[in-house]
Amino acid sequence: MELRTLHYYLAVTQYHTISRAAKALHISQPALSRQLSDLEKNWAFSCSSVVLVQ
Repeated sequence: MELRTLHYYLAVTQYHTISRAAKALHISQPALSRQLSDLEKNWAFSCSSVVLVQ
């Protein structure tokens, strides 16, 4: 895992949506979604459930 992926995840938790986080990170929404999907697969948890809890 790269630190960049964790940075992306933290941005999603900060901005509450993937679209807003992608805009703030200056990357496309599909690219951010793909990174979060890879994170979920590697760590066996759902990013969306963690974001909703906060």
